[in-house]
Amino acid sequence: MVSIEKAIKNFTDGLAIDLRNELVTKAPVDTGLLKNTIRVEINDNVIELIMPEYAIYLEYGTGIYGPLKRPITPKTAKALKFKIGGKTVFAKSIKGMTPQPFIRPVFHQKFTKLVIDNAKRHFAEVDL
Repeated sequence: MVSIEKAIKNFTDGLAIDLRNELVTKAPVDTGLLKNTIRVEINDNVIELIMPEYAIYLEYGTGIYGPLKRPITPKTAKALKFKIGGKTVFAKSIKGMTPQPFIRPVFHQKFTKLVIDNAKRHFAEVDL
């Protein structure tokens, strides 16, 4: 038997681990940086997702596909400069990147099950 305090700690730790694993499974892969840096912390009933800043652009898209719904254009230069396949490219504007959501689907489709599974696992042996 375990105390309720220990069960709560085990529950939140287990939920954080399982949530991180789901996010890693669903995250898009280019270099692997995103998958290797995703962390989940639960403190004072707040779930904090820690990952590279660019994850928000993957989740919601950029340019005409993102929240602002407008092409990406240079602010100070005459053209944008970037590399594609090792080749330098110049453009006056680009459409942007379509969303590749992985955070919202995990919360919408998996989170409730993760909570229930962890509750069953960690509160089954509570000493009341």
